[in-house]
Amino acid sequence: MSTVFDRYIGREFLRVLAITLAGFVFVYLLVDIFDNIDTFIDRDAPLDRVVLYYVNLCPYIIILTLPMSTLLASMLAVGSLARNNELVAMKTSGVSLYRLLLPLWAIGILLSLLVVLGGGWLLPETNARARRIRRFEIEHRPALGTEPERSLVHQSDGLIYHLGVLYPERGVAERMGVVAEKDGVVAWRLDAGNAQFRDGSWNWGHGYLRVFTPIREHVAPFVTFRSTGLSASPEELLRKPRQPEELGVADLRRLIRTLSRSGLPTAKQQVELHIRFSFPLANLLMVLIGAPLASTPRRSGLALSFGISIAISFAFFGSVRACQAMGHHQSLPPVVAAWLPDIVFLAAGLVVLAKVRK
Repeated sequence: MSTVFDRYIGREFLRVLAITLAGFVFVYLLVDIFDNIDTFIDRDAPLDRVVLYYVNLCPYIIILTLPMSTLLASMLAVGSLARNNELVAMKTSGVSLYRLLLPLWAIGILLSLLVVLGGGWLLPETNARARRIRRFEIEHRPALGTEPERSLVHQSDGLIYHLGVLYPERGVAERMGVVAEKDGVVAWRLDAGNAQFRDGSWNWGHGYLRVFTPIREHVAPFVTFRSTGLSASPEELLRKPRQPEELGVADLRRLIRTLSRSGLPTAKQQVELHIRFSFPLANLLMVLIGAPLASTPRRSGLALSFGISIAISFAFFGSVRACQAMGHHQSLPPVVAAWLPDIVFLAAGLVVLAKVRK
């Protein structure tokens, strides 16, 4: 009997989820298109490029709106069963509410795992591709290398280049440094107030060269310094993605380890890494909260379900953004910044589940 109920409830939930997700994605796309249509027209953007841009943007939209869709789908699906007294009939056969909601929780777990995989490996690539299409093929902005680039980090052959500002056309950098590591240990570090790329190498000005040994640190200040071994050109420094959201999980972990060993700040990267795993859990949390709320007939109306879903979703997304910002500014530890909203809403879901009529 339970297996029949599982199939029936799971099928109803997935049907409503498909409709709500399609609706949220459609609304998001419609709002974004109307918001950017002036840009598309003014820049004479080709239609196929605009379509390709939104195709690459869709994974981001789906992952972003899936928790809200899951919450609304759980409330509508379970609410429909409650209004039609189907839940009461199922419970009279000896099956508890917890057991009836089990297939929804299983689907929530599956959705969370799928988002972890998609957000950790697929999303960075589609995000980077969408940004390139918009910047170069739709907005026709200058190619990389014609505008100043800020806060760059580049890894190459055991060297980590970090730059405050790079002026690629002139080959000039401000607050530039290089860290060399060997076998996971920092061997030396070069920091300069300014640098210029000339004749295939960098010329450094007003800085320090630090050499680390197992016993002590050797520091050599300089006014000017030319390094023939550090030959990464401005074009090479611009080649790889620099934003954490454009890096896969493995690359992000590697970058954090490298930056940490080099003594550079990693708060933003660590928060982004933890969010890759904490945000997908929202899909399970939304089912955990929404399904019990809608199991009472007086809370299962369509308008009420929609209103509650929007309120809970905005509260969750607001807390995620607030904690993310505090994590970036090191007001909260990265782990706390990423997982605190999940912990709060998990506690809320358990309270709701404990109070609902079984």
